Amino acid sequence: MNIFITCPNFSRHGGIRVILEWANRLSENHIIYLRTDDIHDCNWFNIKSNVHIVRDDSYIWKSDCLIISSPHGVEYLHHPARPEKTFVFCQMAEHLFRLNDVHWQNFCRRFYLADAPMISISKWNEDLFRKAGRKGKIYQVGNGVNLDHFPISDKPKNGKIVLVEGWEPGNPTKDWDRIGPRVAQRLKKDGYIIWTYITSKLSEKYRSIPNRVAFNPNQEQLNDLYEKATILIKASKYDARSCSPMEAMTKGTVSARAIYEGDDDLKHRYNCLRSTYNEDDLYDNAKRLLNNPDRREELANNCIEYIKTFNWDYWMNQIESILVGSK
Repeated sequence: MNIFITCPNFSRHGGIRVILEWANRLSENHIIYLRTDDIHDCNWFNIKSNVHIVRDDSYIWKSDCLIISSPHGVEYLHHPARPEKTFVFCQMAEHLFRLNDVHWQNFCRRFYLADAPMISISKWNEDLFRKAGRKGKIYQVGNGVNLDHFPISDKPKNGKIVLVEGWEPGNPTKDWDRIGPRVAQRLKKDGYIIWTYITSKLSEKYRSIPNRVAFNPNQEQLNDLYEKATILIKASKYDARSCSPMEAMTKGTVSARAIYEGDDDLKHRYNCLRSTYNEDDLYDNAKRLLNNPDRREELANNCIEYIKTFNWDYWMNQIESILVGSK
């Protein structure tokens, strides 16, 4: 089958990583055309040579299947060569990123209510779209972790290093109220070492808190951060399935997670300690993990088992079945 997949760009981002994982893995059985407007080559993820990166629409005319991977590509729903087998692939309720952008809100609504079947990675997203009026089919799948990029290891922890992900919120669904840095500040006063990694400038207000800041870390550096951290702190208001806690799981690094809705992979008291989006609750859970190594080890073992069970092979078998089996 010839599959035409839209990809907004090649920015270093979890959602883009998932699209590229799909393209690579589907290319084992299909001809893949990865359509992007990005004029630059991808320099942080190895796209397989048999994935055809294209920057125009000519190959959609010979495609049997179209996957629209975000609202950026919603116009493809009306493309004259749109194949009968068309899917919208939703990784997040992206209208929440730009609440005051009417044009973007329109794009997102058309994407959510598309007449094509939807493949979603979050039950929360599905419920949201149903309330918004979506009537069409919604398939639920998840994300794996690339174990070649993030190999499993279980080296001992020193009990002192706290890694904070999402220090600089990129949009209102992330840690907009900065409860992650505030919890980190409290933990630093308790004697813990604070690490974080960022892709943008560190804001002035919280600049003095981290003991180590990794700017735009490469794959090797990310693995080192996850492996040496005792726990990961991740706070955001909403997420479909965030990548960092799953990547950290490969090192037996357990997350203290604060969130209102989403992140279907994180199961409270099974592979993380999870609370609503609240500073005190996040701090309490972080301290529980740090103060109880036996409990932390139990959750860490569950993390590794979860990663092994719900791997990319598991999810791609389901995705393959959806793409091939749907009419």
